[in-house]
Amino acid sequence: MPLPGKFCVGILEEDNPLKSYFRFKPLLVEQDGRYVPFGEYETYPRDGCLRIVPDKNESARFKARMREIGLFAVVDLTAHPNRNDKIRDNKNFRDDDVERNASILYSDVVREPADGLIYSVLSSAEDASPAPLALLCPEETLLGEVWRRETDEEGNVRLVQTDRTVNADALQRFDLPGFREETLSFCVDPSALRPAEKPEPPKAVPAPEKAEKPAPAPEEKPWICHSLPFPPPADPRLTPLERVQCGLNPRRGRSLQEIIDDKWRRSRFDQLGHSVPELTQTEPAENPVEKSVEVLRSVWRQPELRGELIRSLSELEGMNDAMEAGRAAARQSAANRELNDLEAQRLELLADLDKLRRGRAELREKLKQEIRRDEAASLADAVEKTRRAREEQARCELAAQRSRAAAETAEDAIRAMSDGRFEKRLQEFCVESRAAELLGRLSMPAPAPRSDGESADAETLVARVMETFAAAGRAVNRDEAVHWLVCASQSPVLLLSGPAGCGKTQAARLLAAALGAAGERFRAFAPGEDSPSERLPGEGDAAAVALLDDANLSGCADPLRGLSIAAEEGRVLVWATLQDEGMPVSARIFDRAFTLRLEAERADSEWKPAETQPIAECAPVSRGALREAFAPQPDAIPETLRTRMDGLRRALGALDVRLSRRTLTALWNACAAEIPRSGRAPSEILDRALAERALPAVLASASMEALTALPKLLEDFPRCRALLREPLPIRY
Repeated sequence: MPLPGKFCVGILEEDNPLKSYFRFKPLLVEQDGRYVPFGEYETYPRDGCLRIVPDKNESARFKARMREIGLFAVVDLTAHPNRNDKIRDNKNFRDDDVERNASILYSDVVREPADGLIYSVLSSAEDASPAPLALLCPEETLLGEVWRRETDEEGNVRLVQTDRTVNADALQRFDLPGFREETLSFCVDPSALRPAEKPEPPKAVPAPEKAEKPAPAPEEKPWICHSLPFPPPADPRLTPLERVQCGLNPRRGRSLQEIIDDKWRRSRFDQLGHSVPELTQTEPAENPVEKSVEVLRSVWRQPELRGELIRSLSELEGMNDAMEAGRAAARQSAANRELNDLEAQRLELLADLDKLRRGRAELREKLKQEIRRDEAASLADAVEKTRRAREEQARCELAAQRSRAAAETAEDAIRAMSDGRFEKRLQEFCVESRAAELLGRLSMPAPAPRSDGESADAETLVARVMETFAAAGRAVNRDEAVHWLVCASQSPVLLLSGPAGCGKTQAARLLAAALGAAGERFRAFAPGEDSPSERLPGEGDAAAVALLDDANLSGCADPLRGLSIAAEEGRVLVWATLQDEGMPVSARIFDRAFTLRLEAERADSEWKPAETQPIAECAPVSRGALREAFAPQPDAIPETLRTRMDGLRRALGALDVRLSRRTLTALWNACAAEIPRSGRAPSEILDRALAERALPAVLASASMEALTALPKLLEDFPRCRALLREPLPIRY
């Protein structure tokens, strides 16, 4: 069902207020006295809309008239049955967001619907109405109450009931999608299609034979509101010869001004449609206004004639009034442009506000979905742990049954030996074995406790760390060296995290070298490599380090791979490096270790190449000497620090965050060991201890409510607040 030759009802949209772009979407087409939905939207890609371009007769108030029409509009193409009369191809169509309409529609056929043609269907009088008239229908059937939409000076829309009634049964109701797939509920009065009957006009007197027949009067169409005047008549100032212009105009009956307007229209608007016809004149048309301006400019170039020119112009009749009117029009035009710019800015701000509201709703929904996923994962983990526990319980019960059966069998066998010889021989064997053992111990000297590590005080160890790092091109100050040694002495498990390339593995190797853990006393395990206890580095009391490089990249549930027990027994120091983009580490692991956060080196920091000579090997330090050198001194902790720790513990408990006794003891010992040996303030030492020993476990296990309250709770701990913004390998 093509639109040319049809009467169409549709909707308008200003899709780009900054450029005054309007488009029309057809909804209904008149057919045999009724309206039928327009379903051939694929004829006008995209979105089934047509781009509206101003006609030459209303280029000045095109934007204002389109906005006055409102949402609903009518397009009358009954007098234009050909395809290229008022609908043409858009040469600016590129199938993108800049211009997405493939066809253009001239604005002279776009009109405001007549009063009584379209009614919005409302369920409540408080609802807004896109049409000037509305029908209130709180039930399924239309009641016929007509309401009119009114807008006050502040732009508020309200509905006012009128005395007008409509036969609801005679209306056609439609529920059709709009521009953004919103459903429009409205009614159309088919009776408005038929014009009212008029008395037959008197017969006209026959004209002379050679005279041209007068043009027929335009058919009155009551379903169209003629808000625009017809084209203005010819300029009376033109002479009959100028109006005809037989010599210059190949099309008779047009004046010179009409020729100029036609050429201007073709240069401005016809470029959106088809090319200019071949009959168009190529010579430039002479504009009398431009000619007069050029004469004035030639006179104005002569300074001695300017005064006489101004006096002559001022003496012309109506010149002063015309100049004042021109200045007033210029001021009004500037004010209108400024108002249009402000309106465009207002609409843009409203669009931005709507986007922010949609983004907030999407963010809230995304957060809810993440919380649901986390809860589902926790529930699945709990179910899996319960299943494993039940299986282990079943295996233990089976083993217990077998043990009881074996014990009963042994008791039966012993009771079967009633003569007592078995008990006698067993006693003799035990006595002989015990005697041999005692005699052997008396003949051999007692073995000395094995200790292959040397003793060293705190200052010696600090100097070792500083020298070892400096030889590798990574200088550390005394406070940093003291802090690293305190963490190594107070916790057998250390976790080193940070961005890629910050030197986590190198720092662990240098610290181990400073403690003398080299050669057989240092063992590095690659990601995914098994680390059984028989492969642990070294024996005895000397410091031995097992380094798990990139421990959270293997996908193993336990990044420490069972070495935490060996570390807690004092057999080895277990250190591990963590990647920020690796697998999340559980709160149980963070609760057992200090997490040292290494920062990426700045581009403007001082750098020097490492020394070419190899790093000197240090004598192994015993683990007992390391603990004794950095033993905690509880008296060194000030009372203010005790009070702050106690208050922080209570505040975390109010958020359902519990710090384990292991974590509290480690925090206390670390502060008591570092405060008397470091030059930093006690509050700064507590801040660092919290960030490395307690906060990672809290972030990995706390609820969303607790995480939201942490920034306010840790307001006076800058290192802890900075850690909240770091990409730790935890589950968010």
